[in-house]
Amino acid sequence: MQKRKELIQFSVQNNTDCNINVPIMKQNVYSINALTKYSWNINTLNISCGVLTIVISGKTYTITFTPTLPALLTALNALNFGFFCTQTIGPNTFLYTQDDVNVYGDINDCTTATTTTTTIAPTTTTTTTIVPTTTTTTTIVPTTTTTTTIVPTTTTTTTIVPTTTTTTTIVPTTTTTTTIVPTTTTTTTIVPTTTTTTTIVPTTTTTTTIAPTTTTTTTIAPTTTTTTLTPTTTTTTTLAGGFIISNTTGSGQIDNVTTTGGAAFYTINTGSFPVTNGNQITGLGFLTASPIFVEISNFTSTSCLSLYINGILNEAQTVSANGTITFLNKTFTISDAVLIEYVLGAC
Repeated sequence: MQKRKELIQFSVQNNTDCNINVPIMKQNVYSINALTKYSWNINTLNISCGVLTIVISGKTYTITFTPTLPALLTALNALNFGFFCTQTIGPNTFLYTQDDVNVYGDINDCTTATTTTTTIAPTTTTTTTIVPTTTTTTTIVPTTTTTTTIVPTTTTTTTIVPTTTTTTTIVPTTTTTTTIVPTTTTTTTIVPTTTTTTTIVPTTTTTTTIAPTTTTTTTIAPTTTTTTLTPTTTTTTTLAGGFIISNTTGSGQIDNVTTTGGAAFYTINTGSFPVTNGNQITGLGFLTASPIFVEISNFTSTSCLSLYINGILNEAQTVSANGTITFLNKTFTISDAVLIEYVLGAC
Protein backbone atom coordinates (compact mmCIF):
# COMPACT_ATOMS: atom_id res chain seq x y z
CA MET A 1 0.00 0.00 0.00
CA GLN A 2 1.33 3.39 -0.94
CA LYS A 3 1.68 6.01 1.78
CA ARG A 4 0.56 9.53 1.15
CA LYS A 5 1.89 12.63 2.87
CA GLU A 6 -0.65 15.35 3.75
CA LEU A 7 -0.40 18.63 5.66
CA ILE A 8 -2.66 18.77 8.70
CA GLN A 9 -3.23 22.13 10.37
CA PHE A 10 -4.51 22.68 13.92
CA SER A 11 -6.12 25.85 15.29
CA VAL A 12 -5.99 26.06 19.11
CA GLN A 13 -7.81 28.87 20.96
CA ASN A 14 -7.46 29.68 24.67
CA ASN A 15 -10.71 31.15 26.09
CA THR A 16 -9.35 31.54 29.65
CA ASP A 17 -7.30 34.24 31.40
CA CYS A 18 -4.40 31.82 32.02
CA ASN A 19 -1.48 30.51 30.03
CA ILE A 20 -2.22 26.80 29.54
CA ASN A 21 0.45 24.31 28.51
CA VAL A 22 -1.57 21.99 26.22
CA PRO A 23 0.26 18.86 25.01
CA ILE A 24 -0.58 18.15 21.36
CA MET A 25 -0.95 14.58 20.01
CA LYS A 26 -0.93 13.19 23.51
CA GLN A 27 -3.64 11.92 25.84
CA ASN A 28 -3.56 14.59 28.52
CA VAL A 29 -4.43 14.26 32.06
CA TYR A 30 -7.68 15.43 33.34
CA SER A 31 -8.39 19.05 32.27
CA ILE A 32 -8.23 18.81 28.47
CA ASN A 33 -11.78 18.77 27.05
CA ALA A 34 -13.20 18.21 30.54
CA LEU A 35 -16.75 19.47 31.04
CA THR A 36 -17.01 19.35 34.85
CA LYS A 37 -15.86 22.61 36.48
CA TYR A 38 -14.91 23.18 40.16
CA SER A 39 -14.44 26.73 41.48
CA TRP A 40 -13.55 28.37 44.80
CA ASN A 41 -14.01 32.03 45.80
CA ILE A 42 -10.52 32.91 47.09
CA ASN A 43 -11.17 36.54 48.10
CA THR A 44 -10.77 35.56 51.77
CA LEU A 45 -8.07 32.91 51.22
CA ASN A 46 -4.92 33.63 53.27
CA ILE A 47 -1.85 32.72 51.18
CA SER A 48 0.62 34.71 53.26
CA CYS A 49 1.70 31.60 55.20
CA GLY A 50 2.67 29.82 51.95
CA VAL A 51 0.95 26.54 52.79
CA LEU A 52 -2.55 25.10 52.21
CA THR A 53 -4.36 21.77 51.84
CA ILE A 54 -6.77 20.60 49.14
CA VAL A 55 -8.96 17.49 49.04
CA ILE A 56 -8.84 15.58 45.72
CA SER A 57 -10.79 12.34 45.29
CA GLY A 58 -11.09 11.94 49.07
CA LYS A 59 -7.35 12.43 49.77
CA THR A 60 -5.87 15.57 51.39
CA TYR A 61 -2.78 17.07 49.72
CA THR A 62 -0.55 19.66 51.41
CA ILE A 63 1.37 22.11 49.22
CA THR A 64 3.90 24.80 50.02
CA PHE A 65 4.61 27.80 47.82
CA THR A 66 5.97 31.34 47.72
CA PRO A 67 3.13 33.55 49.10
CA THR A 68 1.93 34.82 45.69
CA LEU A 69 -1.03 33.82 43.57
CA PRO A 70 1.08 32.75 40.53
CA ALA A 71 3.23 30.57 42.81
CA LEU A 72 0.07 29.03 44.31
CA LEU A 73 -1.17 28.14 40.79
CA THR A 74 2.22 26.60 39.93
CA ALA A 75 2.15 24.47 43.10
CA LEU A 76 -1.41 23.26 42.44
CA ASN A 77 -0.59 22.39 38.82
CA ALA A 78 2.46 20.45 40.05
CA LEU A 79 0.06 17.96 41.69
CA ASN A 80 -0.57 16.69 38.11
CA PHE A 81 -4.35 16.60 38.42
CA GLY A 82 -6.54 19.19 36.69
CA PHE A 83 -5.02 22.43 35.38
CA PHE A 84 -5.72 25.29 37.86
CA CYS A 85 -6.47 28.85 36.75
CA THR A 86 -8.10 32.04 38.10
CA GLN A 87 -10.80 34.35 36.79
CA THR A 88 -12.36 37.59 38.09
CA ILE A 89 -16.14 38.00 38.12
CA GLY A 90 -17.24 41.38 39.49
CA PRO A 91 -15.46 42.01 42.82
CA ASN A 92 -14.62 38.32 43.35
CA THR A 93 -11.62 36.24 42.26
CA PHE A 94 -12.22 32.54 41.64
CA LEU A 95 -9.76 29.62 41.52
CA TYR A 96 -11.07 26.89 39.22
CA THR A 97 -10.19 23.69 37.40
CA GLN A 98 -12.02 21.42 34.94
CA ASP A 99 -11.81 17.68 35.51
CA ASP A 100 -14.20 14.84 34.61
CA VAL A 101 -12.22 12.15 36.50
CA ASN A 102 -11.22 13.50 39.92
CA VAL A 103 -13.55 14.90 42.58
CA TYR A 104 -12.36 18.11 44.29
CA GLY A 105 -13.25 19.17 47.83
CA ASP A 106 -12.36 21.90 50.33
CA ILE A 107 -9.30 24.14 50.30
CA ASN A 108 -7.92 25.16 53.71
CA ASP A 109 -5.35 27.89 54.16
CA CYS A 110 -2.41 27.65 56.59
CA THR A 111 -3.48 23.99 57.27
CA THR A 112 -6.27 25.16 59.60
CA ALA A 113 -9.79 23.79 59.70
CA THR A 114 -11.26 26.93 58.24
CA THR A 115 -12.85 26.19 54.85
CA THR A 116 -12.43 28.85 52.20
CA THR A 117 -14.28 26.94 49.50
CA THR A 118 -17.19 28.89 48.02
CA THR A 119 -19.75 27.13 45.82
CA ILE A 120 -21.42 29.57 43.49
CA ALA A 121 -25.10 28.93 42.80
CA PRO A 122 -26.19 29.23 39.13
CA THR A 123 -28.51 32.10 40.08
CA THR A 124 -25.65 34.49 40.83
CA THR A 125 -22.88 33.53 38.43
CA THR A 126 -22.34 31.87 35.10
CA THR A 127 -19.88 29.45 36.72
CA THR A 128 -21.60 26.12 37.44
CA THR A 129 -20.19 23.97 40.26
CA ILE A 130 -21.12 20.30 39.87
CA VAL A 131 -21.14 17.75 42.72
CA PRO A 132 -20.57 14.55 40.69
CA THR A 133 -21.53 12.23 43.59
CA THR A 134 -25.22 12.96 43.04
CA THR A 135 -25.58 14.78 39.72
CA THR A 136 -23.54 14.77 36.53
CA THR A 137 -23.87 18.09 34.72
CA THR A 138 -22.37 18.76 31.31
CA THR A 139 -21.81 22.47 30.76
CA ILE A 140 -21.10 23.47 27.16
CA VAL A 141 -19.60 26.96 27.03
CA PRO A 142 -19.59 28.17 23.39
CA THR A 143 -18.27 31.50 22.25
CA THR A 144 -21.84 32.78 21.99
CA THR A 145 -22.58 32.37 25.76
CA THR A 146 -25.23 29.70 25.18
CA THR A 147 -24.97 27.22 28.10
CA THR A 148 -26.76 23.85 28.04
CA THR A 149 -27.00 22.18 31.45
CA ILE A 150 -28.04 18.48 31.34
CA VAL A 151 -28.95 16.73 34.62
CA PRO A 152 -28.97 13.02 33.62
CA THR A 153 -31.00 11.83 36.63
CA THR A 154 -34.56 12.95 35.91
CA THR A 155 -34.52 16.48 34.49
CA THR A 156 -32.99 18.02 31.37
CA THR A 157 -32.61 21.81 31.62
CA THR A 158 -31.43 24.02 28.79
CA THR A 159 -30.32 27.50 29.87
CA ILE A 160 -29.69 29.95 27.04
CA VAL A 161 -27.93 33.18 28.00
CA PRO A 162 -28.06 35.54 24.97
CA THR A 163 -25.80 38.51 24.54
CA THR A 164 -28.73 40.89 24.29
CA THR A 165 -31.92 41.45 26.25
CA THR A 166 -35.29 42.05 24.63
CA THR A 167 -37.56 44.19 26.82
CA THR A 168 -41.16 44.83 25.91
CA THR A 169 -42.49 47.98 27.56
CA ILE A 170 -46.15 48.81 27.22
CA VAL A 171 -46.56 52.56 27.64
CA PRO A 172 -50.18 53.62 28.18
CA THR A 173 -49.79 56.78 26.12
CA THR A 174 -53.35 56.65 24.89
CA THR A 175 -56.73 56.12 26.54
CA THR A 176 -59.20 53.67 25.06
CA THR A 177 -62.76 54.71 25.91
CA THR A 178 -65.62 52.31 25.27
CA THR A 179 -68.93 54.12 24.83
CA ILE A 180 -72.08 52.03 24.69
CA VAL A 181 -74.93 53.69 22.73
CA PRO A 182 -78.22 53.67 24.70
CA THR A 183 -79.81 51.21 22.21
CA THR A 184 -77.76 48.49 23.92
CA THR A 185 -79.66 47.03 26.85
CA THR A 186 -76.73 46.83 29.29
CA THR A 187 -74.04 49.51 29.70
CA THR A 188 -71.14 48.93 32.12
CA THR A 189 -69.21 52.05 33.14
CA ILE A 190 -65.93 51.35 34.96
CA VAL A 191 -64.30 54.25 36.81
CA PRO A 192 -60.56 53.42 36.98
CA THR A 193 -60.15 54.65 40.55
CA THR A 194 -61.99 52.32 42.94
CA THR A 195 -65.68 52.26 42.05
CA THR A 196 -67.40 50.07 39.45
CA THR A 197 -70.80 51.42 38.33
CA THR A 198 -73.17 49.43 36.12
CA THR A 199 -75.72 51.59 34.26
CA ILE A 200 -78.50 49.67 32.54
CA VAL A 201 -80.27 51.79 29.91
CA PRO A 202 -83.59 50.20 28.79
CA THR A 203 -84.39 50.20 25.12
CA THR A 204 -87.76 51.87 25.68
CA THR A 205 -86.98 54.69 28.13
CA THR A 206 -83.69 56.26 27.00
CA THR A 207 -84.33 58.18 23.77
CA THR A 208 -82.56 61.35 22.69
CA THR A 209 -84.53 63.22 20.04
CA ILE A 210 -83.14 66.40 18.56
CA ALA A 211 -85.72 68.20 16.43
CA PRO A 212 -84.06 69.81 13.41
CA THR A 213 -86.26 72.91 13.78
CA THR A 214 -85.17 73.59 17.38
CA THR A 215 -82.66 76.43 17.69
CA THR A 216 -80.22 76.40 20.59
CA THR A 217 -79.05 79.95 21.32
CA THR A 218 -77.47 81.53 24.37
CA THR A 219 -76.97 85.28 23.99
CA ILE A 220 -74.44 86.97 26.25
CA ALA A 221 -74.06 90.72 25.93
CA PRO A 222 -70.40 91.77 25.71
CA THR A 223 -70.63 93.94 28.86
CA THR A 224 -72.60 91.48 31.06
CA THR A 225 -72.82 87.77 31.84
CA THR A 226 -76.62 87.58 31.55
CA THR A 227 -78.15 84.70 29.55
CA THR A 228 -81.46 85.76 27.96
CA LEU A 229 -83.88 82.94 27.12
CA THR A 230 -87.03 83.72 25.11
CA PRO A 231 -89.33 80.72 25.47
CA THR A 232 -91.40 81.46 22.41
CA THR A 233 -88.50 81.68 19.96
CA THR A 234 -85.23 80.48 21.62
CA THR A 235 -84.56 77.36 23.66
CA THR A 236 -81.27 76.32 25.27
CA THR A 237 -81.46 72.52 25.33
CA THR A 238 -79.19 70.33 27.44
CA LEU A 239 -80.47 66.76 27.02
CA ALA A 240 -80.25 64.30 29.93
CA GLY A 241 -77.50 61.86 29.19
CA GLY A 242 -76.34 63.83 26.14
CA PHE A 243 -73.16 65.53 24.89
CA ILE A 244 -73.49 68.80 22.89
CA ILE A 245 -70.84 71.01 21.24
CA SER A 246 -72.62 74.26 20.32
CA ASN A 247 -71.25 77.34 18.49
CA THR A 248 -74.18 79.55 19.37
CA THR A 249 -72.83 83.02 18.53
CA GLY A 250 -69.07 82.59 19.02
CA SER A 251 -66.45 84.23 16.79
CA GLY A 252 -64.95 81.89 14.18
CA GLN A 253 -65.46 78.10 14.38
CA ILE A 254 -64.75 75.03 16.57
CA ASP A 255 -62.43 72.74 14.58
CA ASN A 256 -62.17 69.81 17.03
CA VAL A 257 -62.74 68.66 20.64
CA THR A 258 -60.37 65.98 22.03
CA THR A 259 -58.70 64.76 25.22
CA THR A 260 -55.18 63.45 26.02
CA GLY A 261 -53.34 62.08 22.99
CA GLY A 262 -55.88 63.56 20.57
CA ALA A 263 -58.42 60.86 21.52
CA ALA A 264 -62.16 61.35 21.07
CA PHE A 265 -64.25 60.69 24.20
CA TYR A 266 -67.71 60.90 22.62
CA THR A 267 -69.82 59.60 19.77
CA ILE A 268 -71.53 61.89 17.26
CA ASN A 269 -75.19 61.36 16.46
CA THR A 270 -75.82 64.61 14.52
CA GLY A 271 -73.61 67.39 13.14
CA SER A 272 -69.91 67.45 12.20
CA PHE A 273 -66.70 69.49 12.46
CA PRO A 274 -66.02 72.32 11.96
CA VAL A 275 -68.87 73.69 14.09
CA THR A 276 -69.57 77.11 12.57
CA ASN A 277 -71.69 79.90 14.04
CA GLY A 278 -75.27 78.77 14.70
CA ASN A 279 -74.50 75.00 14.44
CA GLN A 280 -73.90 72.17 16.89
CA ILE A 281 -72.86 68.51 17.34
CA THR A 282 -74.90 66.12 19.50
CA GLY A 283 -74.03 62.67 20.82
CA LEU A 284 -72.91 60.84 23.99
CA GLY A 285 -69.73 61.41 26.01
CA PHE A 286 -67.68 59.62 28.70
CA LEU A 287 -64.56 61.01 30.44
CA THR A 288 -62.64 60.23 33.66
CA ALA A 289 -60.29 62.78 35.27
CA SER A 290 -58.92 64.00 31.91
CA PRO A 291 -58.60 67.41 30.19
CA ILE A 292 -60.74 68.64 27.28
CA PHE A 293 -59.02 70.49 24.39
CA VAL A 294 -61.17 72.77 22.17
CA GLU A 295 -59.57 74.07 18.94
CA ILE A 296 -60.73 77.52 17.71
CA SER A 297 -59.92 79.08 14.29
CA ASN A 298 -61.05 82.04 12.10
CA PHE A 299 -61.27 84.14 15.29
CA THR A 300 -62.19 87.86 14.95
CA SER A 301 -63.87 89.01 18.20
CA THR A 302 -63.66 88.24 21.92
CA SER A 303 -65.87 85.26 22.81
CA CYS A 304 -66.61 82.95 25.73
CA LEU A 305 -66.22 79.15 25.84
CA SER A 306 -68.23 77.52 28.67
CA LEU A 307 -68.59 73.94 29.98
CA TYR A 308 -71.89 72.93 31.64
CA ILE A 309 -72.41 69.56 33.40
CA ASN A 310 -76.04 68.71 34.25
CA GLY A 311 -77.06 72.35 33.69
CA ILE A 312 -74.44 73.76 36.09
CA LEU A 313 -71.57 75.95 34.82
CA ASN A 314 -68.38 73.98 35.49
CA GLU A 315 -65.77 76.23 33.84
CA ALA A 316 -65.67 79.22 31.46
CA GLN A 317 -62.75 80.77 29.56
CA THR A 318 -62.49 83.95 27.48
CA VAL A 319 -61.27 83.34 23.91
CA SER A 320 -59.09 86.16 22.54
CA ALA A 321 -57.23 84.47 19.66
CA ASN A 322 -57.04 81.35 17.52
CA GLY A 323 -55.68 78.29 19.31
CA THR A 324 -56.55 75.54 21.80
CA ILE A 325 -58.65 76.22 24.92
CA THR A 326 -58.18 73.68 27.76
CA PHE A 327 -60.70 72.58 30.40
CA LEU A 328 -58.67 70.78 33.11
CA ASN A 329 -59.48 67.21 34.36
CA LYS A 330 -63.23 66.58 33.90
CA THR A 331 -65.23 63.50 34.86
CA PHE A 332 -68.69 62.54 33.56
CA THR A 333 -70.56 59.53 32.14
CA ILE A 334 -73.07 58.99 29.35
CA SER A 335 -75.81 59.53 31.96
CA ASP A 336 -74.70 63.17 32.45
CA ALA A 337 -75.87 66.13 30.33
CA VAL A 338 -72.71 67.90 29.07
CA LEU A 339 -72.73 71.14 27.02
CA ILE A 340 -69.70 72.92 25.52
CA GLU A 341 -71.06 76.33 24.37
CA TYR A 342 -69.27 79.05 22.36
CA VAL A 343 -70.85 82.56 22.44
CA LEU A 344 -69.80 86.11 21.54
CA GLY A 345 -68.48 88.34 24.36
CA ALA A 346 -66.14 87.97 27.32
CA CYS A 347 -66.88 85.49 30.12
